[in-house]
Amino acid sequence: LEQFYQSLPILSEHEIQHIGELLVFLCTHRPIPVHRITSELPKAEKNVRPEPPLAHDEICIIEERYQYQNELMDAIAKGNPQKAKVQIDHLMKDLAVFSQRVPESPIRSSKNIGFVLNTICRIAAEKGGVHPVYLHNISERFANGIERTKTIPHLKQLFLTMVHEYCELVKSVSTAGYSPVIQKAVDYILLHLSSPLSLQQIAQALHVHPAHLSRKFKEETGMTVTEFIQRKRIDEAKYYLERGHLSITDVAFKVGFND
Repeated sequence: LEQFYQSLPILSEHEIQHIGELLVFLCTHRPIPVHRITSELPKAEKNVRPEPPLAHDEICIIEERYQYQNELMDAIAKGNPQKAKVQIDHLMKDLAVFSQRVPESPIRSSKNIGFVLNTICRIAAEKGGVHPVYLHNISERFANGIERTKTIPHLKQLFLTMVHEYCELVKSVSTAGYSPVIQKAVDYILLHLSSPLSLQQIAQALHVHPAHLSRKFKEETGMTVTEFIQRKRIDEAKYYLERGHLSITDVAFKVGFND
């Protein structure tokens, strides 16, 4: 929206007059005087009365719901699927209530809740140290899955799967706890696993000295750069092999093993 509004031309009074005359002459009736018409923004009402207070039980329900939401985000940010499962189970109990927001289409309401949950998970995972590339891929995948789902029971199962996968993503690719330079190094490795990688290449990409990167990397991860790369390639290979869709050769090349 910002780009759109910045692209709009700003007209002077002189240009407005000419455009108005042009529009008049393009019409079939006789010329009429041209004048500019503007609209004023509605002014905020003064002394707006607050909404009537809610009943005590309603206040407790709202506070409890936000507590579950915050605890869910905390669990995802820490990569804790067990704790996240408990919180999402609590939130799912309210799904029937929220699904009535569009009375003629409860599945539409439930999908809208799913999109909100997807956003909550994405924000929590980002706080947990996940690179935006991974967040983009997983949030796009679940957004498409939510839209394609046809029934509320299937949506509920998809929500559980979504929360679990965000937690696993944090566990596998989070760089939280590392210094900024090591965070960048780990992100670079994870995003380029299928390509040849070396200490010198990574250091050059990050504009740091290889010796400094090597020392810091060992201090913070407990592994050399080469050991870390091999470990992550094996983890990725296990992920693909467990799904059984690719041959061993395809998996090898996909994760950067050329033999």
